[in-house]
Amino acid sequence: MLSYLISCCAVLVDEQGPVVFIQKQLGLNRDLGYMSIRWDETKHAEVGNTVCMNFSTSAEQNNCATLGYIKHFGSRFENDLGLPVTAASSITGLTGGFGWELTFLVGAPKKLTITRTEIKPDSPLILGIPYPEGTKVTIVAELLGNNACKQVAEGYTCREEYHEVDSPEAVRNSQGNAYHMDPSGFLTVRVIMLSRKFIGSPDGFTIPTTETIYEEGYALDRFEREGILLLRRSTKYDITIEADCGVRGNGKEAYCRGEPTTYRPSVCQNGFEQVSYDKCCDKNDMSSCVYA
Repeated sequence: MLSYLISCCAVLVDEQGPVVFIQKQLGLNRDLGYMSIRWDETKHAEVGNTVCMNFSTSAEQNNCATLGYIKHFGSRFENDLGLPVTAASSITGLTGGFGWELTFLVGAPKKLTITRTEIKPDSPLILGIPYPEGTKVTIVAELLGNNACKQVAEGYTCREEYHEVDSPEAVRNSQGNAYHMDPSGFLTVRVIMLSRKFIGSPDGFTIPTTETIYEEGYALDRFEREGILLLRRSTKYDITIEADCGVRGNGKEAYCRGEPTTYRPSVCQNGFEQVSYDKCCDKNDMSSCVYA
């Protein structure tokens, strides 16, 4: 990755991407985030066996069917389906904006597991999922395997059940262990990167930063060289969202009974319009803007 300065900004160029980041001095924290999701084990079991195969002579086997879509929050993207989500569900996108909206063609997921997250702690990733009205959820972050927990020192924890807060703003400003369920059924949760060594520390549940130290070293695994720091995702934990919504049936047991809400939260205040995934500006003065 090449780094250089111009008069206004620091610029990072990833020539393999290719991606260019222009970071304004004293600017906002914007980054790339990654997560992998699972919600239908029947479909995931087909990946690499009968579908989503690379270099197969069969077009049907190479096919990776669209099962859902993911896109940025807001009216600017309301007429855009978003990027397709398949059973080979590794998702990468820009963080630090208003959030990502995840929908599925069949309906809301009965159980959604988020894993292998790679998200900078100072660049929030807000995930929104529409559920049927009245749905209740339980969200848990947990280390995987007994061996991981046996290595945890006294005062550290291996499991955290998320608590409900009264607004999406409170979710964004949380430590990552909170969610908001709108009465309409729209779920908002902050997705974070957790330590491969522990879930909660002796000081309580907090987002591990790049400087958080565990007795065996850094809480977040990383690659670092010449001033560039890249976080390494871990397979040691899951974040699981389970919905109390009944089962759709007829071979669609991975989805909730009932139709997901059509409600979507507004990202801009009155008199403002969305101009980017992370920015709203005054309709009468486009130089007056607010950010996520």
